[in-house]
Formats: sequence, structure tokens, C-alpha cells
Amino acid sequence: MGDTIGTVLMLLNVGVCVALALQIHAFLRGATIISARQLGARVVCGVLLIVIITMIYYGLSHKWTDPAHALIFWAVMMFLAVLLFVVALMDFRETCTIGELRRAKLFTGAAKVAIRTRRRTGKQDTGS
Repeated sequence: MGDTIGTVLMLLNVGVCVALALQIHAFLRGATIISARQLGARVVCGVLLIVIITMIYYGLSHKWTDPAHALIFWAVMMFLAVLLFVVALMDFRETCTIGELRRAKLFTGAAKVAIRTRRRTGKQDTGS
């Protein structure tokens, strides 16, 4: 395997590690609006991505003598890729659900203010 591919895969791993560290740091500082459950899903996704990238590097650089071992290796890696997709989908659904709840809370608050305003103007009109 060429040195270029190995270097690119290593840089991808470093990039994922940095992104993961920044996400955790922002959460611990309170500078993000994600929940602990979402952070957990993102950490799992990051770790799975690091493992998959490392497995790709190993699978491409290893000299396979037994085709069965190679098949098992790549099948495990594909399973991890599917697992990564499932966890990312769960995180996406969680994000959408939280966004919808926040939007509903915003609309409910605005509706309450509008109702209070109508009641006050209605009382003032009848009292004059």
C-alpha cells in the first residue's frame, strides 16, 4: 500500500480525534445545546469511525494468506460500518425530536403571550 493512502488515513483519524475532543470540550464547558445522550451517540460514532479507518489501513496493508480470514475481517468491518450508520441515524432522530420539542415550546409560549394580550385589551375595552 502506498504511503499516500496511509498518510491520508492517519490524517483522517487525527481529524476525527480532534473533532471528538472539541465536541466533548464544548459540552463540558456548557457551550453547546446537545444533551448527554447525543454526546454519547457522537462519541460512539467517533470511536467507531476511528476503528473503521484503522481497520481499512490494516486490511489494505496486511498480506492475507487465508481468504477466509480476509473475508471475516472485511465482514466485521462492514458490520461496524452498518453499526456506525445506525448510531448516526439514532443521533439524527434525537436531534430532530429535540428540535421539534423546542419549536413546540416556542410556539406555545408565543400563543400564551398572544392570549394574554387579547384578554388585557378585551378587559380594557369593556371597562372604558
